[in-house]
Amino acid sequence: NRPFLDKIYNQIGEYYRNTKNIDTAITYYNKSIAAFTRAIELHPEFAAAHNNRGIVHHQKGDFQAAITDFQRAIRIEPKRATYQANLAQVCLDTGDLETALRHGNKARQITPNHIQALQHLALIYKERKEFDTALEHLDRALKLDPDNATIYVIRGNIFRINNNTGASI
Repeated sequence: NRPFLDKIYNQIGEYYRNTKNIDTAITYYNKSIAAFTRAIELHPEFAAAHNNRGIVHHQKGDFQAAITDFQRAIRIEPKRATYQANLAQVCLDTGDLETALRHGNKARQITPNHIQALQHLALIYKERKEFDTALEHLDRALKLDPDNATIYVIRGNIFRINNNTGASI
């Protein structure tokens, strides 16, 4: 193996993942997965490549493959909050709220102010109809990132679902 060839394939995969458009998304996703897979073949313990491939599988809707990749990334680097948060998101999307909650909380234990984990936890609590807890997580996220539009959208949805007539932002 040439030195750093795994990292080059990982970068190629990220390029493909980030330059997709609606007409060619599947082509780019497949190229991205192939590049990340090559990086993993060159360096099986390359956690970032497993995580990145998991992101693409998730974007494609292949949730089981995403879960497998995120779990591998976590096995390699268990203290990486982003990997825990990514697994929480895909578990939320599959309806496995307990596993999603467990990994969202692990992400927060590792990095208490992890914006992505706070958003995912808010969505989990929203699904569990624990609206006050969801809003607490969003309020904390807003203090850290007051310009994050996604947080406001989630917050507005919670107020709408909860029939709260107060301001949603």
